[in-house]
Amino acid sequence: MVTLEVRPFVYIGDRKAYHFMGTVKSSATMDLIHSINDWIESYVDVETFYPFKSALHGVETDRLREGLMVFDYESNKIEYWMKRVHLKKGEKEKRLTDTLTPGVLDMFSSAFFLRIQKLEVGKSYHTDIYNEGKRITVDAEVLRKEKLETTIGTFDALVIRPITKFEGILQTYGDSTIWLTDDERHLVLQVETKIKIGYLKGKVIQIEDPEYQLPIQGSPTQP
Repeated sequence: MVTLEVRPFVYIGDRKAYHFMGTVKSSATMDLIHSINDWIESYVDVETFYPFKSALHGVETDRLREGLMVFDYESNKIEYWMKRVHLKKGEKEKRLTDTLTPGVLDMFSSAFFLRIQKLEVGKSYHTDIYNEGKRITVDAEVLRKEKLETTIGTFDALVIRPITKFEGILQTYGDSTIWLTDDERHLVLQVETKIKIGYLKGKVIQIEDPEYQLPIQGSPTQP
């Protein structure tokens, strides 16, 4: 099960910030094959939508992961750290300091950034992302509108295809499609993505606060 949350506001120094949280937990049936109990969180400036910090914690059948990215706008640096412990491959740790390019987002907050755009069919929306020490460009193309049936009702939906480019080299990061509600909320209704063993599909089963809206804006701005 995947859960996406917008938690209560926090302050990073004197800046008001969103606190985004996402969790992924495998079902009892899936646990027999490969168990997953992961969470990721991002802290993002309310006024600019620039990320301050992103953290990852992962517990799976054969591996543990801990990761942290800190975006320092005074020094224009990104501090990145990741540690993996694998049952067969052993322990691996990576640390680096990289140049912070204005407007870059972390992978998790980029999903929320897409939701605040005024999405229109036929248009693409550009995002620059820093993830695990790599710079990634994502262009999300709005393909069409359609009706989508879910367990909690039928929705007017926008169908979106992300196209990913890694540091200037075009690659397919697994064929993915995302369905969002066709309204100002742009709630996630369904996700399909290609993985090594086939396709993974997720559908919404609950919306706890359907009235919540993030502010609409075009692009991140320098704080």
